[in-house]
Amino acid sequence: MTVSFTPSEKNRSDALNRVPKASLGEVEVASVVDIQDLHSKHHFGVDRTLYLTRLVDPSVKRECVESVVRSCRQCQTIDPAPSNNVLGEISVPENWARLALDVTRFQGRAYLTVVDCGPSRFAVWQEVASENAREICGHMTQIILERGSDGQ
Repeated sequence: MTVSFTPSEKNRSDALNRVPKASLGEVEVASVVDIQDLHSKHHFGVDRTLYLTRLVDPSVKRECVESVVRSCRQCQTIDPAPSNNVLGEISVPENWARLALDVTRFQGRAYLTVVDCGPSRFAVWQEVASENAREICGHMTQIILERGSDGQ
């Protein structure tokens, strides 16, 4: 498993997602940054972000806030805009060739759920102390070391 971090200044998609100054009309680029900062604290939707932003700057337009919220990656992973997806299969012919994982909450505790997408559909649940990357990677390493690369 390979996980890598790409800083924002080297990430080409970040440059593509930034709102061009010319398309903002009357709103200054600094206002967009302020809206992004306010929005990133709580990831509220458009209405709440607009309310908080107007407490700081009453002249901010709703369209600008909508643009910021629509371009927020974290919000899109939680509540993505409706889109037409091509249906496909996640199953694979070999066991442990593909794993699906998520963090599930049950009775106030967090559990890492790992499911084999191969024919076995073997599932593992492990309680996790937190949902950060280091914790999840540690549990995944433990599962792979216990089960082996082929799940045996």
